Amino acid sequence: MPPLRTAEQANAVRKFAFAIWNRAVRLAALHKTPPEVCAKIRHKACDFLSLAILSFERTPESVLVTLMKFLGFTGKAWAELNNYELSQSCFTNAMEVWGKLQQLYQAPSDAELGTRRSCLFSILCWRAETAWAMQQKEVTYELFSRAKDLLEFLPSEASYLAAMCFNLGLSHHTQRDFAEAVRWLTECVDVNDRAPQSVARQASALRLLADSYLELGNAEQALNSISLANKSQDHPAGLYILLRVFLLQKNFDQAEHTAEALVKRSDSTLEINMAVPALLITHKRNDCAIRCLQQLCDLYGAEPEKRGAVLIQHLETLVRPPLRDLDAAKALIQSALAGHHDGGLPLDYDVADHLSNVMWDLGANYFQDRDFAHALEWFTWACKLLSLHENHKVCYARCLRIVGQCHLQLSQYPEAATAARQSLALDASLAAHFVLFNALEHTGDGAQGRPSHSDLTQPFFLCVRSERGTQANLPTQHGRVARLP
Repeated sequence: MPPLRTAEQANAVRKFAFAIWNRAVRLAALHKTPPEVCAKIRHKACDFLSLAILSFERTPESVLVTLMKFLGFTGKAWAELNNYELSQSCFTNAMEVWGKLQQLYQAPSDAELGTRRSCLFSILCWRAETAWAMQQKEVTYELFSRAKDLLEFLPSEASYLAAMCFNLGLSHHTQRDFAEAVRWLTECVDVNDRAPQSVARQASALRLLADSYLELGNAEQALNSISLANKSQDHPAGLYILLRVFLLQKNFDQAEHTAEALVKRSDSTLEINMAVPALLITHKRNDCAIRCLQQLCDLYGAEPEKRGAVLIQHLETLVRPPLRDLDAAKALIQSALAGHHDGGLPLDYDVADHLSNVMWDLGANYFQDRDFAHALEWFTWACKLLSLHENHKVCYARCLRIVGQCHLQLSQYPEAATAARQSLALDASLAAHFVLFNALEHTGDGAQGRPSHSDLTQPFFLCVRSERGTQANLPTQHGRVARLP
């Protein structure tokens, strides 16, 4: 645009710039106009105000400060739209206005100087956030450092700057860039010291800082950070990080004490509580892990869903390496069933389903190894769990039929017949008929269980008759029908 020739023209253009700026602000507040349109209107307002100001050498200080603010807000608007080229252009122009202010008005009043610094602080922070979005790490840190220097004059802005540091640290932590996370979270802690009212944020920053140090293998710095966090705010997440630090340092006595204190807290989340036993087992603190799981079962006695999740983890811990204590697993299932029937601790459908799957898998492994006595034991437990809910009817019938197969292999023919009849009462499958027929043949009552001629010509029976005397594989999921031996 050509320069303006008179002060009257400049005043008219300036008023027009203010009018369209205010229009953009109103449109943005109504949330009916696309943000890009509002940003374009703001940008035009900056262009007109710049024209009115730059056409003359001497401009009122307040107008220059207003232009600086307009350019800063417009740069922020473009950055939020990911238009970093226009954003950077606005921020650069704003800094040029700052330079002109410093040149023309070298002795401002305290109020005017405070307004200038506040405006500069905002622009530096917005530029830093934009530079970070453009992955310019060092530029981001340089701009942040300049903003931090202004806190001496603007202590009330410490809260905003600390929040920015925390967000940057959290983002780097999420991206597993722990060295950068440490840099920004350390700055967050330092800035937070100037805003003592933000106790919760300071504790959160210290916990995240401790976690970042742990990921970098620096247990000493992690312990320093988490100790400060726990002193600042008593929080379950702080105890969990402290537990990780003690385990990394092989300070097992303190670790176990911390773990058992943590799982007794009513304010701890299920996610944290379930992570504690898993972490202890990773570090071979098996006895403490089991104590914690037992404590959690007691803690969630009145919350079936949470108690069920703990029961599942407890059982899986007992049946799998490195612990694999099957006697304890049986005792746990027995206790869970007793609680369901008599103790007012019901097992819902999903929990019973998951627990029975674990029993089924154990039984299937023994069956494949031809250890039918142990297979029978685990499938019997699976049957007890599947019998709890009507919706498990088909799976329960299949499990009973496999129990019958185990009895057949152990030459326990009356028991095999009983299991087959129970299975048939739920689901009249040919497989259960065959188990019953085979069992009754050995008891001298074969005619009672003999299938019809049409049944014997079914592909299933032709298959099993040809495989008689051989051992077929048994599936590990109770949603599939096991093949008969």
